[in-house]
Amino acid sequence: MAAGKKKRRRLSSRQRPASPPSNSIYELDDDATVAPTALAASKLAKLQRRVEALESESRKRRQLEMALYSALGTYLLLKLASWLVASGANR
Repeated sequence: MAAGKKKRRRLSSRQRPASPPSNSIYELDDDATVAPTALAASKLAKLQRRVEALESESRKRRQLEMALYSALGTYLLLKLASWLVASGANR
């Protein structure tokens, strides 16, 4: 029986409005101004965090690419040098 009450409480809490209705027109105007501003600030903060994460990821990827390209270039130069030495010894 207690589980049924908890379920009803959960359902009724989901059905409640997010904010209580205002009693005056002025409160509605204030809420209408503050809510979009707060929402915009929240979205801007989330967007800023996402941009910073993408920039950080890009920076790490560039560093990894530079290391890999340097290693590949070094390998190819060593292979070329060994090929030249080997072909010079055969003449």
